[in-house]
Amino acid sequence: RLRGPGEFFGTRQSGLPDLRMAKLSDVALLELARSEAEKLFQTDPNLEKTEHHPLAKELARVWPAEGGEWS
Repeated sequence: RLRGPGEFFGTRQSGLPDLRMAKLSDVALLELARSEAEKLFQTDPNLEKTEHHPLAKELARVWPAEGGEWS
């Protein structure tokens, strides 16, 4: 069995990556997502509002080294 690339931030050392590339047809959706994310971080850069706590928790899980500061 051939080794795969593993994970960048994780501990998995083999297998196919979970990264999926966007299609060119997804450009409008990606631009909208980026715009909405920028608006969110302009109004609540530290994700302190109650409705943003689930997002803050997920970001801390995915990027724990960031220490919770996303701006």
